[in-house]
Amino acid sequence: MLTEVSLIQRLVLFLGQPVLSMAVFLFSPLGGAGLGSLRSNRVAREEIHRWIAKAFLLVAVLALCYTFLLPVLFDQILELDLAIRLLITVLLVTPLGFLMGFPFPLGIRLLKETGNERQIPWMRGVNGVSSVLGSGITVVAALTIGFTGALLIAVGCYFTIFVILGF
Repeated sequence: MLTEVSLIQRLVLFLGQPVLSMAVFLFSPLGGAGLGSLRSNRVAREEIHRWIAKAFLLVAVLALCYTFLLPVLFDQILELDLAIRLLITVLLVTPLGFLMGFPFPLGIRLLKETGNERQIPWMRGVNGVSSVLGSGITVVAALTIGFTGALLIAVGCYFTIFVILGF
């Protein structure tokens, strides 16, 4: 949520239309996450743990790049036609969603394949609660340290998970 809400704020500024920004943002990462989830089915059983860690690292790196490069890029292309800016937005945000689409389905597969199916409802519950709480935490973080700071916290969270999982 830290990543998503922070990027929505940047897109509102870039596209200039909050409703359009929200629609494009919901379409791009969710579509990308769906594609990532679909692609995660092709990960071999013995590679699941490695791919989960790899996805977290790549999300952290991409979000870090977005933190510093998007403002510069947006300043350079702000005068372009809205349709082109929309296309650029989709092309920029979809890969992030694609990478974010890997960990959850791979985590569920890992639980199934290790005989821990009973933990799957808990995993879904924790994911749902985290999403709701994450939205509120993002607002507090953004009001306290700004959206850039909130995005950097997200980068730190993704990187921390990567380190915990051990590559």
